[in-house]
Amino acid sequence: MLKCNGQDKPTLTISEYWDLKFDNQNDKGFDYYVDESKKLLENSIDLRLRSDVPLGIFLSGGIDSSAVVGLLAERVKEPLKTFSIGYDFGKGFDETPYAQIIADKFKTDHHEIKITPKQFKEFIPEYIALMDEPVTEAAAISLFFVAKLAKEKVTVALSGEGSDEIFAGYDLYQYMSVLEKYRNVVGQRGTNFFAGVANKTLGKSHKVSKYLTMATQPIEKRYKGMSTYPDAQKEALYKPEFKALMEQQEQVSSRQFSKQLFDKMAGQDQLNKMLYFDTKTWLVDDLLIKADRMSMAASLELRVPFLDYRLVEFAATIPSHHKIKKGEGKYPLKKMMEGILPNDIIYRKKMGFPTPLKLMFQNELRDYAETLLLSEETKLHQFFRKDRIEQLIQEHNADKYDHHKTLWQLVVLEEWLRKNS
Repeated sequence: MLKCNGQDKPTLTISEYWDLKFDNQNDKGFDYYVDESKKLLENSIDLRLRSDVPLGIFLSGGIDSSAVVGLLAERVKEPLKTFSIGYDFGKGFDETPYAQIIADKFKTDHHEIKITPKQFKEFIPEYIALMDEPVTEAAAISLFFVAKLAKEKVTVALSGEGSDEIFAGYDLYQYMSVLEKYRNVVGQRGTNFFAGVANKTLGKSHKVSKYLTMATQPIEKRYKGMSTYPDAQKEALYKPEFKALMEQQEQVSSRQFSKQLFDKMAGQDQLNKMLYFDTKTWLVDDLLIKADRMSMAASLELRVPFLDYRLVEFAATIPSHHKIKKGEGKYPLKKMMEGILPNDIIYRKKMGFPTPLKLMFQNELRDYAETLLLSEETKLHQFFRKDRIEQLIQEHNADKYDHHKTLWQLVVLEEWLRKNS
């Protein structure tokens, strides 16, 4: 905002125009929250139907995009146009059969595409250019290809982004609750034990090390959003001088920002703290950037019904014990869609644009990654230890440990440095 008082020079000020407030102390009953959430979602979809151009839906076969199709199908006369993507790497990386179930049920005009490792690899430089920042979201590449497919038929598309952040859909939220229970039971001696085991697994298992490290800390310190990554794993890569610089910078930047977010949620329960944190970080800095950049790269307008501000604000009033119930996240949404979607779709495990990076780094991307990350021209070596990068590659190729997430992050950062240095 620019301000000018009399003869004074204009000054630039930054002010927050909206913030999410959690107030779920007054429990109005589970059925009330289901009914109101459905009304708000239907109204949100109605608003996003307003278009003078053809409209379609990104359909993954998960509950979020399927819910949009299910609620929208009865509102239109012509068959909905739906679009899906998958990889030919087996069931773990191909959701198109689930998408086809929804397409058949609601008789949509369905289109799907399978992309190859060769297409994935060739698109990486363009992905780096389109994202501007080194965003390490491999699913963004899948999103570009499905947006490109959709653009052949429509100009506007709807998607299911945001549902996990407002209704607590990620498994990580439940893992965190389990960790908190263990912390309360075992006390300080137990957390010291967790810390010792975490150090022994450093460099071996990203997932094991991550959760053991988390078990040693309170929620305000251990939770850094959906992209949570163990500090010890990162520091094992750092050169000593770079590690010292990062420690100095983090004291005044990211750590302070995280603290401010948790301070705002003082007095709230653990789930609300995580949902607020992810809404202010992961959602806006990863998911929506990915969705916006990749869809607009294909000249496609993307609309997200779950993120209508009224639905987001209402979801923040739903008590946490209603959002996660009987081991199921997004419980209000799941109950809302019973009778509309098949239960096999509603209650199946979340996948979300799965990308076979582990397999590709062992095969089609193997030589590319080695050359990019271990050559004399590699710019990452000014920050990271070359011997550690080489160790990660060797362990991954030998199928000793799964380092695909770290390798992908290094690849993206290296390509970005080469383009912008």
